Amino acid sequence: MITLREKYRCYPSVVCVGKETEITIFPCDISRRFRDGKEYDVDVVGLDIDEDYRKHSQYLPPYIVDYTVQDGCLHFTCTLEKEQEYRVRFREKGEKSTVISLYAVEKDLFE
Repeated sequence: MITLREKYRCYPSVVCVGKETEITIFPCDISRRFRDGKEYDVDVVGLDIDEDYRKHSQYLPPYIVDYTVQDGCLHFTCTLEKEQEYRVRFREKGEKSTVISLYAVEKDLFE
């Protein structure tokens, strides 16, 4: 999996738990722009975290999202239900996945 932040960025990268939010994935260089008409697999996976906030190696089931491509960016809307780190995984059909971190925090920390 490609995980380098120099290739893509996620905005916002921190969201409020329980609030529907539009997420934009944008490329850091023009050669990596998302293209209209191409098919992509996009999902959001929550990392399972225990009460002591130690990361487990297990992932929760993925949350598959519907997306749109506009101006070379990938846009989708999601509501994250638990305070934790999430991974946004996306790929063009037949290619390797790219992973970007996304964080959901409770309202008291978000404001």
